[in-house]
Amino acid sequence: MSVSPRFLQFQQIQFDLFKSQDPETGRYDIIFDIGGRRLYAYKSLLSVVSETFNSMFSDRWNSKNEPVPIMDYCYDDFFQFLTFLYSGECLLTNNNIFTLVDMAEFYMVPQFKAYCEEYLPTMEMILTTANIFYALDLANKYSMARLKTMIDDFITENLLELVDSAAFFELEKSFVLELVKSNKEEIEAEDLFRVAYKWAEKQAIKKQKQSDDYDFHLNDEIKFELSDFLPHIEFNKIEHSFLVELHDFIFCDENELSNLLGYSFSTTRVGAPLPPTYTEIKVKVTNSHGQTLEGKFITDKSVIEDIKILKLSANMDYSELCWWNEKVKIPPTPEHVVLNNIQPKNGEWYLIYTVINEIGVTNCSVLDSDYTLLAEMLPENGKEFCLTTNCTIEVVE
Repeated sequence: MSVSPRFLQFQQIQFDLFKSQDPETGRYDIIFDIGGRRLYAYKSLLSVVSETFNSMFSDRWNSKNEPVPIMDYCYDDFFQFLTFLYSGECLLTNNNIFTLVDMAEFYMVPQFKAYCEEYLPTMEMILTTANIFYALDLANKYSMARLKTMIDDFITENLLELVDSAAFFELEKSFVLELVKSNKEEIEAEDLFRVAYKWAEKQAIKKQKQSDDYDFHLNDEIKFELSDFLPHIEFNKIEHSFLVELHDFIFCDENELSNLLGYSFSTTRVGAPLPPTYTEIKVKVTNSHGQTLEGKFITDKSVIEDIKILKLSANMDYSELCWWNEKVKIPPTPEHVVLNNIQPKNGEWYLIYTVINEIGVTNCSVLDSDYTLLAEMLPENGKEFCLTTNCTIEVVE
C-alpha cells in the first residue's frame, strides 16, 4: 500500500507547525537549547529516523521537560537539519554544506547525507586553498566519493599554490604523504619533491625554534622529515640538473644522495658548467629473451650517433661481459668536470668503454680497472637480467 495524499497533508500540518516555532500552538514535545536559543520539535519522527536522537531522548540522557543541549552546531544549521527531517528538503549553501554533512554522520541519517552529496557538484567554485584540506578530511572521514573526486581534481590543478597556504604546513605528515602518493601520476616528480620539501623544511624550522640545542642542524632535521617521502618520489623522472641542485644544497656528502635514492647518483660538475655539446642520455640493453637493462649517463652528444649504429653484441661464451664490435671515439672529459662518478656495487651491471674503445656491458664481478665506467644499468622494474648472445643497445629518446 502506498502513502495516500491525505497522509502527506498530515505531514504538511506537522511541518507547518514546526516552521512556526510557536510554543503556544505547536504542541511540541521536545526542546533543543542551542547557544541559548530554543528550537521546538516533535520526538516521534526524529527518534525513528535517527538512532542518535533516540538515545538523546531516553531517560538516561535528559530529564523530562528539560531542553536537550546542542553544543557542537549553531542554531541555523540545526534548524535546516530538522527542516529536512520533517520535509525532505532544506536550504543548502556553500557556507553550511560541510557542517550539515557532519551532522548527517553524527545523527546517523544516511538519507540526509545522500541529499547533501547531491548538492556537491554545484559547489565546485567554493573549494579554496583555505578550506580544501578541511573538505578533504571530511570526504575521507565520511567516504564521500563525489566530494573526493572534486577535491582530487582541485588539488591536482592547484597543489603548488596550496603548499604556500598556512593550512598546508599544519597538516599531519600522514596527510601530506598521502597527497604525494596519490598524485604521482598527475604531477611532475620534481614538483612533488618540492611539495614534500616545503612541508619538511617548515616542520624542521618549527623544531629549531623550540629547541634549546645549540648544535641543532637544520639540514639534518629536514632530511629526517623527508625520509618517509623519498620512496614515493620517482627520481628517475627528475631532470639531472635538479638532482645536482639537491646534491649541492641538501645532500652534501658524496654518497648520501646515492644511498637515499637507492641508486648510484653522479654529480656532473665541480665548479664549472658542462659544455653545450654534453648532455644526459638514457640507453637500454635488451637480451635475446627480451629482458632489459636501462641506465643514464653524461656524455658528448656524438656518442648518441655512435650507439645508434651498433648492431648485435659479441660475448662468445661469457655470461658476465658483452661488447659491440665497433670502436668508438671516446670524448674527452671537460676540464674541472666530473662525469658519472659511479661507486661499483656487487651484483650490479654497468655500461663501460673497454680497453680497445668498444662499448660493453659487464657485471661488477668481472669489472676490470682498465674499463671506463659510464653508467649503472638497472633491470626493468627490478626483474632479473642475464647476458645472452645477440644483445642489442639503443638510445631511449
